[in-house]
Amino acid sequence: GVQVLQAANTGITSLQKLIDSAKSIANQALQTTVGYSTKSNVSTTISGATAADLRGTTSYASNTALSSVLYSGAAGGTTAATGTTTLGATQGTFSNTVAVNAADGTTAVTGTMTLIGTTAATKIGTAPADGDTLTVNGKTITFRAGSAPLAAAVPTGSGVSGNLVTDGSGNTTVYLGTAGTPAATVNDVLTAIDLASGVQTSTITNGAATIGAASAATPSSIAAGIVTLKSSAGADVSVTGKADLLKAFGLTTATGGGNATATATRTTSSTSLGALITDGSTLNVNGKVITFKNAPVPGSANAPAIPTGFGVSGNVLTDGNGNSTVYLQTGNVSDVLNAIDLATGVQTATIAANGTATFAAASGQIASSINASGQLKLSTGINADLSITGTGNALNALGLAGNTGTASAFSAARTSGIGGISGKTLTFTSFNGGTAVDVTFGDGTNGTVKTL
Repeated sequence: GVQVLQAANTGITSLQKLIDSAKSIANQALQTTVGYSTKSNVSTTISGATAADLRGTTSYASNTALSSVLYSGAAGGTTAATGTTTLGATQGTFSNTVAVNAADGTTAVTGTMTLIGTTAATKIGTAPADGDTLTVNGKTITFRAGSAPLAAAVPTGSGVSGNLVTDGSGNTTVYLGTAGTPAATVNDVLTAIDLASGVQTSTITNGAATIGAASAATPSSIAAGIVTLKSSAGADVSVTGKADLLKAFGLTTATGGGNATATATRTTSSTSLGALITDGSTLNVNGKVITFKNAPVPGSANAPAIPTGFGVSGNVLTDGNGNSTVYLQTGNVSDVLNAIDLATGVQTATIAANGTATFAAASGQIASSINASGQLKLSTGINADLSITGTGNALNALGLAGNTGTASAFSAARTSGIGGISGKTLTFTSFNGGTAVDVTFGDGTNGTVKTL
């Protein structure tokens, strides 16, 4: 009996070991990955993707927008403008037809004649008084008694040249001297007018002004009593002041203490636009500002230096951030297109240490141009839809005010596409030893996948 019990116990013990072994094997099996094992991990970021739409952010491509036709100033008004068509025109001229005489009534006025003095034959017929002014294109010429100050005594930013003190922005003070020692001459007044009109410019260093012709312009002059008042190429000129004073310079036949005005209007030609952009007009392109200025390009002859941090290419001054100034005296249509492209990001500017700028189309972009019909072909770029507003007459002159010329804005949309991975297919070679599976991203129809 004892032997039987011992044998039974041995059998039970062996069975328990078998059960424990089976449990261990089962647990291992449950913890083992079934059907596949990880071979590699791949991850990527889909810009703009969400759980509701895996396709990602809408993609954009640059589009082209056309302006109205631009014409040159050629006779007939039907000649299309080109990229080299200038924004400025031929200098305007005003001349009196009857010679103006000095205070003695018989001596013809010359440029070296003084404004005041004790000798009638050597001074103009009507002398300006201390505090009298002339207004030229919004700039002010002020007459003051006495001598001009020394360079060290002029206000900061201004400069003295002979009998003139100018602020560098077109405003000038003319110092008359005294009756016994007259100073200012007719030539001084004509120079002051030219500084205001943009015909001449001043470069100021340590309180001293150096004055010279801008953009190779012809300065105003007077000879044998005949005045030649010149405008710049970038703007017409208008001179307003007391009639008696203007008459003394040959600028009007009117008399009296009331104001009179003399003007010199530019002449368009086959090389210029037929519709000229006015000085001070602007374009706002996608939040960037393009300013049109009647002045020589910084860094050119008799012009101010290029400001620190800015660059010049052609007739465009840019800050490198999309804001530009286009100079009307020597600028052309291509300069305007470059400025617009800088604002939209179609082109970028690289500025060297010496202020030279290099413009280049951004990767994959095509620079704006003008077609054979005279229409501006504006590239929208990919950064934003194109939006252009303006001040002055820039929109009209550049054909951006619509067919009737009354629109206050010009706009064009980029070409848009569906999300970045729309239409793309993800292929799984096998699931658990099964067949390959393709997953195509789309709008959720026709078997495509859009959401998680």
